[in-house]
Amino acid sequence: MLIDMHVHTDRYSACGRMTPDEMAEAAKAAGLAGVVITEHNVMWSEEEIAELSARHPGLLILRGLEVSAANRHDILVYGVMDASLFHKDMPAREVVEIAHQHGGVAVWAHPMRYHRMMDEEVVNLPFDAIETQSVNIDELHYPALHELAVSRKLPEVYNSDGHDTISLGGYANYFHQAPQNEADLVKIIKSRAYTPLVRPFWAEPAMAYRNKRVADRIEQWVRAGQTDPEYLWKRIGGSIERINSMVAACLTKVEKAK
Repeated sequence: MLIDMHVHTDRYSACGRMTPDEMAEAAKAAGLAGVVITEHNVMWSEEEIAELSARHPGLLILRGLEVSAANRHDILVYGVMDASLFHKDMPAREVVEIAHQHGGVAVWAHPMRYHRMMDEEVVNLPFDAIETQSVNIDELHYPALHELAVSRKLPEVYNSDGHDTISLGGYANYFHQAPQNEADLVKIIKSRAYTPLVRPFWAEPAMAYRNKRVADRIEQWVRAGQTDPEYLWKRIGGSIERINSMVAACLTKVEKAK
C-alpha cells in the first residue's frame, strides 16, 4: 500500500496551492493508496476528514500535523489527535516528548532545509524516523541525510511534502501492512514495516517544477538588486550550493539582457 505521509492543502496551510479535492484526485491519479494531511500547526477535524474521504472512495485519508518548532525545525507528528498540545515555535524536544507521551510518533521533516550545520541537540532527539527525500529537500542533501539516518540508526521516510498537485506521487512509502487509521499508522512506523520509494515518472517533473520556482524567485530578487546567496538562502532554504549557482546564472542572464 503506497502512502504519502506529508501533504498540505490550501484549507489550513497558507503555502498550500491545491484544494483538498484537487489533492485527493491527484493522489489517486498518481497511484497512491493513501495520504496523511499534515497542515502547518493545524489538524483537520475527524468530521472534515470523513467528508473528504466520502467524496474520494478508494483513497485512505488520515490526519497528522507538521509542527513548526523553534529555530525553524519542522516535525511531523502522527497518532496524537489533540493538536492543542503543540504550538508554533515550541522547542523541538518538547514536540518529540509530547508525541511519545501521548502514544504518537515524531518524524524529523527536511532537516537541512534551513540548516547548513544541524543543531546537535536536535540531531540527538529520539525521533522515530527522518524524512530524507521529498520535493522540498534539495537533491544535493540526499546523501548527507541518508548518512544522518544511518548514523542515528533511524529509518528513513520519503514523502512529497506536497503543496501542489504536481508534487504528488514521486516520493512515498510502501506499507507492508495496510493501516486503517492513525493508530495503525503509528504501529507500522514503529515496527518499520514499510519501504520508502522514489518513483521517477512523478518525481522528476516535480523536482524540475520545484527548482524552476526557486530559480524564478531568485531572479526576482536579483533583478531587485539582492544578490547575496546567504540572504536568499535564509529566505528560501534548500542548498546554498544550488542558490549560488542560480544567482550566478541570473547575473549572467541580466548582464546579457543589457
